Amino acid sequence: MRGIGTLVACLVLGSGCAGGGAEKRDAAAAAAARDRTEARTAEPALLAQLLASLGEDPAEAIRGAFDRTDADRRQASLREVAASRYGDRPAMLPLYRLLLTDPDASVRAAAVSALARHGAAGDAARVAEQLRSDDAFLRWEAAKALRHLPGEAAVAPLLDRLLNDEDAGTRVAAAEALARYPRRDAFEALRAALVDADYAVVAAAAGSLETLTGRSLGTAPEAWGELSAERGDALFADARPYEPRVYREPPGFFGRLLGR
Repeated sequence: MRGIGTLVACLVLGSGCAGGGAEKRDAAAAAAARDRTEARTAEPALLAQLLASLGEDPAEAIRGAFDRTDADRRQASLREVAASRYGDRPAMLPLYRLLLTDPDASVRAAAVSALARHGAAGDAARVAEQLRSDDAFLRWEAAKALRHLPGEAAVAPLLDRLLNDEDAGTRVAAAEALARYPRRDAFEALRAALVDADYAVVAAAAGSLETLTGRSLGTAPEAWGELSAERGDALFADARPYEPRVYREPPGFFGRLLGR
């Protein structure tokens, strides 16, 4: 599937064929290092601002999110803040965005999750950058988050991850996120994903194609190709409303007793 993905990306998407991959990675690493340096410089002022505006109630969790000595505490504190009654306040957005530059992937994953719940316009591009990570869990979190954060800047990274990511969960989430983009490149990438070795990816791609076109044609790439040729510019005329999938934890013991 990965070889097919690269071929489709070259022929259909026009990406991933030119050289210079090492140079791009070096440039991205240098940019990330600059972002981390700038973030550390901004931390004291942001911490003081948050504590002054929100009071002492969430102070412990907020301080924990700035604890540079303990990544586990930072990510746990960030998740606590995002889930709290303060989590959706505009004052919190700079904190979530700041921690997208954290050197620890688990902290960046927590920041991505927070932005999926509370993000604003422009955050799709910030989250899409995390799809470049070497950490599979972070890429999965980013792809999931982009189901909730629309933005054209996210399309190309999602196409790339759908066709080339080694992690099946990330490919599934990318396929689901692409259902919100009625574009030919998204359609063709989803059609290519119908031959993925993992059936969960195939099912997600077929579901997104159904959303984009309003048709149910199963998992045969040829059927979708025929529809594309038949419908032409009207391919997306019958698109269904996009409804992002929401993952919920299974109920615990008492939840099952109460029928929740």
